[in-house]
Amino acid sequence: MFKKVSITFLTSILGLIANIISGIVTARFLGPGGKGELTAITLWPIFIAAVGCLGIAESTVFLSGKEDEKSIPSILTTGVIIALIQSALLIIIGLLLIPVLMKSYSNQSITLAKLFLCFIPINLIALNQHAVIQGRLKIIVYNLARLILSWSYTILIIILFLFKHLSVQNCVISLLVSYFLNFLFVSVYSIKQGWYSHIFDWSILRKMLNYGIKAHIGNVSSILNLRLDQMVMAVWLPPKLLGLYVVAVTFSSGLNLISSAIATIGFPSLSMTPDINDQSVKISRLLRLNFWACGMGAIVMIVISPYLLPLLFGSAYASSVQVAQVLIMAAFFSGANSVLASSVKGTGRPIISTYSELIGLLVTVIILYLLLPRMLIMGAAIASLVAYFISFTYLLMFIRKYYDLPLRQLFFPQSEDRVWLHETINQIHRKYI
Repeated sequence: MFKKVSITFLTSILGLIANIISGIVTARFLGPGGKGELTAITLWPIFIAAVGCLGIAESTVFLSGKEDEKSIPSILTTGVIIALIQSALLIIIGLLLIPVLMKSYSNQSITLAKLFLCFIPINLIALNQHAVIQGRLKIIVYNLARLILSWSYTILIIILFLFKHLSVQNCVISLLVSYFLNFLFVSVYSIKQGWYSHIFDWSILRKMLNYGIKAHIGNVSSILNLRLDQMVMAVWLPPKLLGLYVVAVTFSSGLNLISSAIATIGFPSLSMTPDINDQSVKISRLLRLNFWACGMGAIVMIVISPYLLPLLFGSAYASSVQVAQVLIMAAFFSGANSVLASSVKGTGRPIISTYSELIGLLVTVIILYLLLPRMLIMGAAIASLVAYFISFTYLLMFIRKYYDLPLRQLFFPQSEDRVWLHETINQIHRKYI
């Protein structure tokens, strides 16, 4: 498992570097106002796609890990057909909603947001293919696809910057191109693997919907927890404040690369582990690894943020430092949530993750209502911190009770960790040194 986590972690680092580079270039060149406008343009199509996907991709990860290789063509083909139907409906919905949601923006921004709706079918189909690749633990291919998505956009942004053609419009087009290149890569790989068939499997559809809808309620709540603050700001606050907040979010999100790598491997790994005692050992180790790695990372980021954030993004964003520090603490709990959520999903209990996200969403709505008008972007940051902490507490209580695990085993290093670490270091030494 360590090797797969390490590869995914390295990919996350490289992806984070790409996102930071593109974020720095766009933030510096477009300014807070332009950065906020770009965020609003891409925000609504991404949200519409996320809400309308019905958790099919997560169902595909779960089924691909649980079922044998012969079932993969039926799983993927069924998922892609569903994605095509979803895409048609979601584009229509987007065309109707975007003019209303972006009524305070220019006609050009509204047109660009409508154009970006083209990403929906590209993304939904690619997500299903990604899901099979992840579910079968083809980790190198899975992570290569992630790098194509992040680095193709970054390279295009750098080229536009060097040739003095960087604009909000060209950023949107570049993002569409990067999604298409990612789609092309995973499509070619899936076809070569023989993962497509001509059969739409109704029994697979029922399994997908049964698992997916349970998980999807939580996914939508998670997305709202993650994006509700930005969506509210996109409607009610000036683009400049949204731009400041987005830069703070971008800076703090670096902490999540650790949790993302652990959760990515944890989900399919646990779906392949039927024994409850083995599940308990894996979940405990994943949470301990995440707790210590993210805890140390959060402390470092909070200390250096007053110096590093303005250095990277420019002095125009210095006022977002304190917001970023609050969001770093929020990212610590958000990352822990992703590990715990992937654990309960991987063991076939997506409804638990759904409950935690619904609780977090309720807290987010209440605190945004109370604090956003008074504290603006700092109020949004505090809402995220409190909501993620409460969701984390709920998931942790469930894991403790279900597996009868003491807190010490979940957070403090165990003797078995030393043996596991020693074996892992020896494996790395034999393989790479």
